Amino acid sequence: MVLGCAVAAGSAYLLYSTMDQAITQHNYVNVVAVKPGHMIEPYTPILASDLTYLPMAKDHVIPGTFTDPAEVVGKRTYQKVGELSPILDWQLTDN
Repeated sequence: MVLGCAVAAGSAYLLYSTMDQAITQHNYVNVVAVKPGHMIEPYTPILASDLTYLPMAKDHVIPGTFTDPAEVVGKRTYQKVGELSPILDWQLTDN
């Protein structure tokens, strides 16, 4: 009986963790943002070491955000971009 309860509790936990992970992955998208403790100054090239991913709800994604850091690396910004701020397409320039 103890073994049966342990197996049932283990399978319930496994089901919960699997469903929680599936729901989280389904409702969120990772957008490119500035790492904590970093600030990107205007007209300086953006490096891969300045970037991280920030999970954002698919329902509230800001238009113009990037999901691939390769689209951002090497470009420059018009203004300062602070830590954990998503990088938007209108903030970037190639020149």
